[in-house]
Parts: sequence; C-alpha cells; structure tokens
Amino acid sequence: MPEGRIQGRRTGFVVEAGPHMARPHERETFGCGHCQHVTIVEHGQALDQLGGMCFACMRPCCKVCCAKFNLPPEKGGGCDVFEKKHERSEKAQRAHVDFSTELERKIGAQLERARFLDAVENRDVRGPATF
Repeated sequence: MPEGRIQGRRTGFVVEAGPHMARPHERETFGCGHCQHVTIVEHGQALDQLGGMCFACMRPCCKVCCAKFNLPPEKGGGCDVFEKKHERSEKAQRAHVDFSTELERKIGAQLERARFLDAVENRDVRGPATF
C-alpha cells in the first residue's frame, strides 16, 4: 500500500498550524463510511491499526464500526453505510410529519364536530343555528 494513502486513494487531509509550530503540518485523514467519523492517519500507519476496511461496501471504517460489523444484525451489526442511515432518518421524519398532519386533521374534525353539537344543543328554536 502506498504511504499516506488508503487502498491507493487519497481520502482527505488536515493542516495543523499555530504559533507553537515552526511550519504547518499536513496529515492524511479518512472518513468512516458508516458513521462519518474522521480519523487522522499517521505516516506509515496501516489501515488495520486505525480500524479496517468494510468489504461489503468497500469503504474504510473506524475502530468502533469495525467492532460493530461482527455483531449480529439485530444488535446493530453488519454493514450500515451512512447514506442508508440518513435515508432511514428522513423516512422516519416524513412518517412523523405525516402522522402529525393526520393527527391535527382528526383533532380539528373532532373540535368542529363538538362545536357543531354544542351549537345544535344551544340553538334558539326561532332562528338558524349559529356557529
């Protein structure tokens, strides 16, 4: 594997600079394909020391996600790429919004019905009901 690269690809870098440093220092990084955690790669460090490679999605992963990968799916294991998590989150939020809208509609209908029944009970026999 070429030095400073993960599977032959540059994945990112960070530049550290400050008054305590003689010159800026660049270091390679990679983002976990499962949780988006950014890991700094020291010069000559192997990927298995930093986490590993998920061969299901072919993306580098942090240590935490590599440890989760070996768990059974019902305990949160397996390959779970960030994009799929994001899609599930959006779908759940859309379902929540749809549920909230439906609930508001039902409550509004019940309130309107209650006002109607109240008006019918209290209406004057000589004139039309007022709402």
